[in-house]
Amino acid sequence: MMGLVPTERKLGGDIERILLRAFSRLAWPAFVVLVATGLWNLSTFDGMPKTTAWTVVLWVKVGLVAVAGLSAWLHGKITLKWESETLAVVGTVTSVLALVAGVMLAG
Repeated sequence: MMGLVPTERKLGGDIERILLRAFSRLAWPAFVVLVATGLWNLSTFDGMPKTTAWTVVLWVKVGLVAVAGLSAWLHGKITLKWESETLAVVGTVTSVLALVAGVMLAG
């Protein structure tokens, strides 16, 4: 979506807001699917004990996903530009860190 911003601005008008709303209608269901599949993956473990490090990384990832979702939601609600931009950065960084934690969990 960020790659489209320069083109959106050239088109002018309310096109940026319209496209962001359309993206939001796709992004939130995708986020729900990601959380649901993550929970499903956790439920498939056979009960074998994991290491303490694995458990710590898992809970860090859960926290990162929560922060990413909350900051994305707030980003859509906040009207002050600097707060919105800060929340966008927080959401992006925590999403990437959650991805890295997921790769670490996969071993």
